[in-house]
Amino acid sequence: MLAEIGWSGLTALLSSVFTIALAKVALDRWGARFVRQRIEEAEAEIERRVRAGAVKAGQDLLPELGVRLQEAFEQALISLATGNTLERTMHGAATAGVRTLGERLQALFRGKRD
Repeated sequence: MLAEIGWSGLTALLSSVFTIALAKVALDRWGARFVRQRIEEAEAEIERRVRAGAVKAGQDLLPELGVRLQEAFEQALISLATGNTLERTMHGAATAGVRTLGERLQALFRGKRD
């Protein structure tokens, strides 16, 4: 009777070890491929979403930036025509353009819309 219990215990232990070893082999062989495939799919999806967001942000940002830069350039030409020095005029136009770009980028990264 004690021997039968011992054999039953040994059989259960060996069965468990064999099952764990078989599961490890299966995961090593097919699990890694499955996980790698899922990671590649996730990377592609993230890249697609980031590209779409960047393109949309650019489409939203560029028209307004163009208008503001055109206004700054027109002001620079008017300022030049009234006798201000070229350096001061261009500095004013560049400052206005950079300020506009900075404002729009801050709004974009904060998620706020005007």
